[in-house]
Amino acid sequence: MVTVGRESYTICVDGIAGRPSWKWENMTASDVNSSETGDLFRDYVPSRGVYDEYKMDSGEWRPHAKSLVASIRQMGAQEFGKRWKQTQSQIHRGDETRIETRRENELDPLPVILPSSEWQAVANGLRQRARLLNQVLMDVYGPQQLIKSGTLPSQMVFGHSSFLASCQGHLPERGNGNFLKFYAADLARSADGQWWVLADHTEAPTGMGYALENRIAISSMLPDVIQECGVQRLAGFFAEAREALKNTLPENHPRAGNPRVVMLNAGRKSHSYFEDAYMARYLGYEFVEPGDLSVRNGRVMLKTLKGLVDVDVILRHLFSESIDPLEFISNANAGVAGLFRAARSGRVEIANPLGSGLVESPAFMASMPQLCQSFLGEDLLLPAVATWWCGQPLALAYALRHLGELTLRRSSQHRVVHHADGFKPLTQNDLAELVLDNPADFAAQETIDGSTAPVWGARPYPGFVSYRAYLVYSGTSYVVMPGAWARTATVLGPNDASTAIGYRSKDVWIVNEEAPEPRITLIIPSQVGLLQRGGTEIPSRTADNVYWLGRQLERAEALSKLLRSTARRMTGGLRETSEIELPSLLRCLIQLGQLDPAYAIAEMAAELPPIEQTLPTVVFDPANPRSLRSILDGALEIESLIHENISLDTSRLIHRINEHLRLPHRHTPNVADLLATTDELVTELAALSGIFAASMPRSLVWRFYELGHRIEHSQQIISLIESISASPEDPASIMETMLEVTDSLAIYRSRYMARMHFDATLDLLLVDETNPSSLAFQFVQIVDHIEQLPGVLEQATFPLERKLAATLLHSVRIVDAREVAQHTNHEDRLAKLTTEWMDALRQLSDAITQKYLLYIGGVHSFHDVSEK
Repeated sequence: MVTVGRESYTICVDGIAGRPSWKWENMTASDVNSSETGDLFRDYVPSRGVYDEYKMDSGEWRPHAKSLVASIRQMGAQEFGKRWKQTQSQIHRGDETRIETRRENELDPLPVILPSSEWQAVANGLRQRARLLNQVLMDVYGPQQLIKSGTLPSQMVFGHSSFLASCQGHLPERGNGNFLKFYAADLARSADGQWWVLADHTEAPTGMGYALENRIAISSMLPDVIQECGVQRLAGFFAEAREALKNTLPENHPRAGNPRVVMLNAGRKSHSYFEDAYMARYLGYEFVEPGDLSVRNGRVMLKTLKGLVDVDVILRHLFSESIDPLEFISNANAGVAGLFRAARSGRVEIANPLGSGLVESPAFMASMPQLCQSFLGEDLLLPAVATWWCGQPLALAYALRHLGELTLRRSSQHRVVHHADGFKPLTQNDLAELVLDNPADFAAQETIDGSTAPVWGARPYPGFVSYRAYLVYSGTSYVVMPGAWARTATVLGPNDASTAIGYRSKDVWIVNEEAPEPRITLIIPSQVGLLQRGGTEIPSRTADNVYWLGRQLERAEALSKLLRSTARRMTGGLRETSEIELPSLLRCLIQLGQLDPAYAIAEMAAELPPIEQTLPTVVFDPANPRSLRSILDGALEIESLIHENISLDTSRLIHRINEHLRLPHRHTPNVADLLATTDELVTELAALSGIFAASMPRSLVWRFYELGHRIEHSQQIISLIESISASPEDPASIMETMLEVTDSLAIYRSRYMARMHFDATLDLLLVDETNPSSLAFQFVQIVDHIEQLPGVLEQATFPLERKLAATLLHSVRIVDAREVAQHTNHEDRLAKLTTEWMDALRQLSDAITQKYLLYIGGVHSFHDVSEK
């Protein structure tokens, strides 16, 4: 059993109930056994006694599934497998979803299909349930009539960890006083086809981004089938969501109708991180972590390069108790200090409001029928799974008698109790003792087996499916997503499906039984108040990421060129001077951390494995933080954080470049692999630089990418000159190597022909501002970018970063290459210059980071300090 956040689903008291287990595979067209006939569903047989979404008990296809089955049959198993393989490749590269392989559950290509008439009945029940839960929250944080009348036991409310007493009396004043902006419910079917609610999600419903991601991926795979089946689109729901958040502010607010909305996520360790990042990008919101926000004078501010800017609305995917370390000591390393008070004072709107997770407790499900009658005067349209809250004597007695048949949950933590110590199951006696120790902390529920649907494999087989449906409050009523996030598990039933690794998710199609609705887009035809260019309201974290992306990619390119030159000479076939040049190149690689320093000493190198064996292994080694593989992995990691700032072609090429370093399993790399790989990398990294230059707007994002690129390029040139200029080998051959590695050999030969001159080489690599690979050229670019940073030119005196950049440019411009070359101890003269330049570049990088790129990280309370 895996628990993610507050979500986990089934208990097995005496062990795990036996169900068939299937092997998960990334199937290709050639793996599909039914391809002989082209019928993907030829051998599909649903399980007996279970409701199947595709087939009836009679063996006939359900009417709403016939169109999908016919379309796939006409397509054929081979074509379907081919399309799925292409889609998997696109997902991996991030072409379609831009979440790629970091998602925590695999996508299954076979959708779940439901008729719109049936989904409408489910939607009506969900709307009623959302209205009811909203009323309960309004009462609990308002007059508390439910508690005073005894309808809700006080212990059920006040004993729950999600009840925030400090929110008492602070009800939403806008949106018609509606507490829940977003609501989600987990659903499953029983064997007779009846829909049941398994759980409510009112705190920060997750999975919406996965539902969107699934639809976009499957739409690219089966566009013709979606059209033929009349599948309802999801864009309208997300347009409603954006409209709901836009209308959160009062009409007299200066940004009414166009608020600054951010999506707040706990950070990269959150299981919903990449899903939320994608949804924020789709909706057009800034995706932030707690460190990006600050509270000043009761106002929530976003830290940008321009400074602090106001935030109006926060769409949070953080639990309430993780929102503010000043309010919740137990979560002192999470959240934004002061955010709780800012929200309570109405200076910022948070969706959903803090404390809304209270009604997620399974204990409330036991009282839902009575609450529905009390508030709405109606019966529940959509029943919930039978629940017994053990805080009531009769319910406790029933639960204890049927422990072996029920799911047991912590009512305050919303998690299944299934292990005492995480290693062995609890016996029924152990469970009974645990419950009796604190009955109010437990709720027992019946288990719903759930329905099945075909799951992709060598032969499609029936997999148990659970659903999560989503609603958003439009201002007058709740709008239900015409689809859902479906999950199917490998072994157990739907109550076990969660966001954990090892589960597949499915796209859910609601098919029209009438003409499809008109196409909906998130693009709203309107005029902005003021046309803008550039933009300085870029989060500091974004600038930091693009700065280091520039550095990582330049580092990878420089190392690829050096490794390519080394591999060429290791083959011995380039020219007669290869054996003379190789030691100097190896010294460069040693300085860059690619090789053991012992290889620089002939006597010690003789005791080590051959360099032809060691170097390729090091380059492809993901465990070595300085290897080319690790550098490109780092670039890929950064790229995943800044999708909204780079083009799709740029993202695709970064993924493609990274794949060059992923060798087949158990393949030991050799010099031939190294030469072929680096040759490809040099070309593609150069193409990537061209795409960046052609597609990235000349905004501050571009400036910081360029600064990272130029500073790293400068350091690589200096390191190369330091390593090679002091070499005892033949100066002419070493100079040619330097020119080759720096892409300057063609320029040199066009000016000086084939003969190598030390002064001409130094002039070209250091002082020549017309050479894009020279040090002077990098310094010119650095000065230009520094002067365009916010506030630099407005200051009467030179700020530190401008002073350092100007000093670097002046110092290289006054270098006389001929004088340095003719100096008796030119090695010492060069060493002094390169040391000064390297120190200044490090100071410049630190100055840029301190002024523009730092953002406040986690906040620690005195409580934390006292425990250390």
